Amino acid sequence: VARRLEEPFQPATFILRLELAKTLVSIDAEKLQLGVNELVNLLHERETNSWNLRIDAIRALGRIGSRAKSAVPALIGLTKDKRPRIAAFAAVTAIQIDPMVSDEAWAFLRESLTVDHPADHLQDEQEQRLRACIRVLETQKDMALAFLPELIALINDPTGDYLSEA
Repeated sequence: VARRLEEPFQPATFILRLELAKTLVSIDAEKLQLGVNELVNLLHERETNSWNLRIDAIRALGRIGSRAKSAVPALIGLTKDKRPRIAAFAAVTAIQIDPMVSDEAWAFLRESLTVDHPADHLQDEQEQRLRACIRVLETQKDMALAFLPELIALINDPTGDYLSEA
């Protein structure tokens, strides 16, 4: 299996590659980095439009934890992704893997959760990013504690329109 992962895959095998990388990581500690590398490659795969598959690869890296530190630069790069959920999951996962190195990920989340004007004046992109971050933090309760002041400020917003659907 390890030798096959080193060879290029056809784009149609994205799901197979994802499953093989996750399996390799869980079975063989010596091949862990090979599996991490394949997961990182999947993050940049352009042949699939499925953001769910990319989020699955991001989550797999998060489950690996600190042993996936080599993936942090790729995850930080994904905080600039045009899809807010991918950007938010990437930021949270980078922090999970290495809280000390991920300054850009912390900044992304803080910026996304900070609203300097009433919610009803948010532009679509800002609102999507805000909602995505709130949804991701909802699944990561421990990390959400680090953003408690921002979350409380959002709840105290007089309009609160965007929170009702987040």
